[in-house]
Amino acid sequence: MAVPSSGPLSLTSIHAEFNEDDYYVNADGYSPSLTGLSTGGAPLNEAINTYNNSADRPNGSAPHAMSEFYAYNHDEPNPAIGGWMVDDFSEDPTGTRSSFATSLGDGLSAPSDAGGAQTAARPVWSELGGGTSHVSNDYIKMAFVNNNNHSQWRTAHVDNRTPTASSNLSVASKNFVWEFSFYMASGGNKDLVFFIEASSGMSTTAWASGAPWTGYKFQFDDSGNSRIWFKKFLAYNNQPTIYSSGTYAFSKNAWQTCKIEHTHSSDRWKLQINGTTIINGAGDSSFDTFYGYRFWTAKQANGSTDNRVDYIKTYQP
Repeated sequence: MAVPSSGPLSLTSIHAEFNEDDYYVNADGYSPSLTGLSTGGAPLNEAINTYNNSADRPNGSAPHAMSEFYAYNHDEPNPAIGGWMVDDFSEDPTGTRSSFATSLGDGLSAPSDAGGAQTAARPVWSELGGGTSHVSNDYIKMAFVNNNNHSQWRTAHVDNRTPTASSNLSVASKNFVWEFSFYMASGGNKDLVFFIEASSGMSTTAWASGAPWTGYKFQFDDSGNSRIWFKKFLAYNNQPTIYSSGTYAFSKNAWQTCKIEHTHSSDRWKLQINGTTIINGAGDSSFDTFYGYRFWTAKQANGSTDNRVDYIKTYQP
């Protein structure tokens, strides 16, 4: 029985929520302290259950207050969903974020991970270059900015599994999928890029001069032909093309679902837009360990237009 969401609170009953998982029972006669309950360890071996959203549990910092326990549930279940790193862009992507409440926002479905991977925490992103914004707990935007770093969102949480998160993701022995929804308005010169970092030392402060620059680049070309370019970065000025799609590979002024799949046994890459295969069997084995994801838009864009990303899901198919 969880702590009530409003009304008077009892310190003894908060202790009971820890000790008996029932706010209305206190069977052991223990005399609790607010500090001990707020920081864990009192009762003994009873830590704060961090599966509660951050707003529903004490922050652990003095001064402590019983009001921090509103809606706290000591036996709150693991809210993990399927996938390695998933984001629905609910809440500020750059700040402290809540765990998933067993489902995604916007009515999105969580991926079913073939390897059984689960993630509970939404990742934290960095804003680089400028021109970035977060809209209505719903999607991120990258607009025109006259900055050499362009307009970028970046996360290093490529393996955000619970409880085995890692600072990198290796696809050397597993098939893997990156899926995201994007929107490109008409007009301007604002190619959208999804970049998978293959170096742990890439610059986060300078786009043009950052070294080393290695990884895979998927570039959605905002020309009249709407091509998709699949490139690899060997260095900033060395970006050979692995595959170039045909014309009109995606639509503008509409949300598109992009699904990128890597097959480890043959090091082949496949890209689909709204279920239609655009790139099929492009081969490259240059990189199989990744350290970060970036979305960015072109520097020389039209000030009245922008690129948007609504969600990203990463998982084993």
